[in-house]
Amino acid sequence: MTAPAEVVVTGGSAGGLSTTLHVDYIGEFLGAAFVAGVPQCGWFPFWDAPCADNKGSLMCNATGAFFDTVSLQNATGALSAECRAAQRAGEEWRCFMAAVATPYVKAPLFVWQSKFDHFQLSAFLSVDCAYEQVYNPPWKPAPVCSANDTAAIFAYGDYFMQQLQPLIDAPGPHRALYLTSCVLHGMDYNYLTVGDNAAGELGTTPMVAFNLWYRAILNPNAADPGNHWKWVEDFPTPRMNNPLACPPFVWSMPRSEKGTRGD
Repeated sequence: MTAPAEVVVTGGSAGGLSTTLHVDYIGEFLGAAFVAGVPQCGWFPFWDAPCADNKGSLMCNATGAFFDTVSLQNATGALSAECRAAQRAGEEWRCFMAAVATPYVKAPLFVWQSKFDHFQLSAFLSVDCAYEQVYNPPWKPAPVCSANDTAAIFAYGDYFMQQLQPLIDAPGPHRALYLTSCVLHGMDYNYLTVGDNAAGELGTTPMVAFNLWYRAILNPNAADPGNHWKWVEDFPTPRMNNPLACPPFVWSMPRSEKGTRGD
């Protein structure tokens, strides 16, 4: 078999995390001259909250579930050797988490993620309103999130951004980020945009962002698009003004601040 000149590894959800964990190995195994990763919806933060008696309580103590995944499968040895060496003894399993593993990935990464990940809100946070909305259109009528659930979702978004901050701060195209504030787990190639303005002009689609980024990592002389390769939509509340891409919800408490970064 002739070794490929270029390989782009991608996957969604668990496949997104797997992309981060294995992109270097896949490129090496194939003998590729160049390899890059596009993990989608695979940035799962550390989350130790106890389980609640809600419909979506599937993986509420997520950190423990990830630890069990590594431990029960005796998979520590498959994780990055450099990452494992940097951890305390007995905590090598942390290299299974995207926030810990990403700095040790040699391949360029285009991380494609939602600040309010639909799966995480239902399975980690155990909020019924997220569980009641479908992942893909046609959307169901807007579920009503209780005041407690609304506050929890807003706070979770803030917490998620704290874990994502090192990626946002990473310089250059080696670590690109496309972050939406839609409640999504599985990204829409056709209708999703980041960076819409007050005049109603649409921002950048994920495929345009990817193409700009991919050309840049292949051509060191490519110009920065003006955002340091970070298309970041950091709204304090989930975005719902793009009905083709963003599912509707009814929030039981207001949070009026608005803002974007890097768009």
